[in-house]
Amino acid sequence: MQKVTCISTEVENMNAFDEGKKEPESRDDYMRQKEEMQKEYGRIFRSLCSGDCEILENDDYIACMIRTAQCLKEENAREYRWQAFETVSELPQSYRTPLAQLFLEVQSEPDQDAQKRLQEIFRVQQEEIFLQNDSSISSAFLQPGMLPHWHKNNYFDIIYVMEGESQCFFRQEKLELVEGDVLIVPPDIEHGEGVRDLDGRTMTSAIRKRTFLEIFFRVFSGNPLLYSFFQRIFRGEEEISYILFHTAEKDKPDMTVARLFDHLWEEQKCKEKYHSEMCETIMNAIFVHLLRYYEQNLVFPQDCKANWKKEYAKIFWYISENYRSVTLEELEDRFHYSRRQLIRIVQNATGKNFKDVIRDMKMERAKMLLRDTTLPVERIAMECGYENASSFTRIFKQTVGVSPHAYRHGIFVTLPQ
Repeated sequence: MQKVTCISTEVENMNAFDEGKKEPESRDDYMRQKEEMQKEYGRIFRSLCSGDCEILENDDYIACMIRTAQCLKEENAREYRWQAFETVSELPQSYRTPLAQLFLEVQSEPDQDAQKRLQEIFRVQQEEIFLQNDSSISSAFLQPGMLPHWHKNNYFDIIYVMEGESQCFFRQEKLELVEGDVLIVPPDIEHGEGVRDLDGRTMTSAIRKRTFLEIFFRVFSGNPLLYSFFQRIFRGEEEISYILFHTAEKDKPDMTVARLFDHLWEEQKCKEKYHSEMCETIMNAIFVHLLRYYEQNLVFPQDCKANWKKEYAKIFWYISENYRSVTLEELEDRFHYSRRQLIRIVQNATGKNFKDVIRDMKMERAKMLLRDTTLPVERIAMECGYENASSFTRIFKQTVGVSPHAYRHGIFVTLPQ
């Protein structure tokens, strides 16, 4: 029979408490065993990393993972039965993912080919491997104590610090993340995240690129900066490493954000009917909440081509709140930047001029009203800041490609009575 040790950070997804052979005395006992095992895993892994290294190259990371698994087996890891399994058939159903099947290659003495395959899997992490087929979002907790390693994803990575502190490394920058921070890392960005604190809890959520485009992208349409940011990502026009939201105030995390991420995790563990749709709804609520309360505090990379400054977020927030009538003159008076400076800030951050940014915001608002309401076109024109329906219709058709009337009737399908 093939031996296997499950050494993935996705071990949280296992339902071994329900499916294991030897039941703990209580769920509290199970949770205690799991916490002890995680800390032991982190301690062993850290002891194998020499010097003051903060982040590992991929090959070293895989080597340390394998050696840590060997050490756990040598130290009678079977006591922690949720972590080590004797055969494939013992894997809980909820963990039978493509990634788990690939880990079956990691035996007590894995051959070089198996190790090379693991290195490549973790060097460029594919949604086909790290997400289950029936899920558009997959969450896991980073293993406390383990050093991060350099890798890329072909999906969006949402990192939330629940307790303690975490680090996220980029080639040009190191981020120290604190409790309540939410970090969005786009696809194809080389990075590495880790939890040095053995008592820390950091959750990562992988979102398929297609899901982000089809479901969440529209949420950001009200913020010209973020909308342009994601547009440029999907078009492959620019690499911006991350967007960071600080949600803690006076060292107290936003409990709404915390509860939403808790709910997301519980939903993925139970996997009840429509769990994928529910996870999408919860993530949508997280993004809306972040935009509603924290878009003035956006943090962008230090090497961002826009030469980003924190106060710029307030300028774009003001634009998004007043797009119907805002002018450059108004922004000059309010934020004490010259007209020329404001034009350059908007152009560098969005890739568009000020006039086009305002027009696009009005069009996104118009499309939402056409989709989701029965308001007449004349009323929608006024809601979007146009003096009359004719000028609104002309600009809408130039921008979107169809008239407001055609757009509305092209979106909706008459449902049977």
